[in-house]
Amino acid sequence: MVKTLFEKLEENIKRWAKVTIYLMIGGISSAILQYWEIIVPNLSNEVIGFVITCIGIAVIIFYVRAIGKDMSELTKEVRRGFDRLVTTLNKIPKKLSNSQSKNSEEEEEIKTSGAGALAGMIGGGAIGLIGGPIGVLVGGIIGALIGYQLEYEQERERRKAERERKKNNKLNL
Repeated sequence: MVKTLFEKLEENIKRWAKVTIYLMIGGISSAILQYWEIIVPNLSNEVIGFVITCIGIAVIIFYVRAIGKDMSELTKEVRRGFDRLVTTLNKIPKKLSNSQSKNSEEEEEIKTSGAGALAGMIGGGAIGLIGGPIGVLVGGIIGALIGYQLEYEQERERRKAERERKKNNKLNL
């Protein structure tokens, strides 16, 4: 049976939910281990530290392996999709392809200065201060993406207006 994208997504969500539950159990266990003298009075701090370190290493190894499996599956899926796209594009008539490639070349020439991304990163990071260090990181990334997109759209609109202005000037002459 071929799995759909939603079935794969559901499977991944279940797996990550399971991991989250394991992490919660680990957190509760570590909270209990902080008061180890109540549970087992004969254990030393070094033994408890060693146990917690081993649990942490096991969780990291589990995450790395899970991410590695997901990435290999994702890479295969992207490669298959790209191959399908290439075969579909090869079926398009050459005249249509040439006229569209001229438009896409014009679009590809649009380059931004990076000022929008920088301003967005600073603004997003400032807003993200509410969430602490992770909030600054996420806010900065989202702000940079939004800033870049705004600058790109602004440049595209400027070029479009410039082309229309040139076109109108030619018509007026």
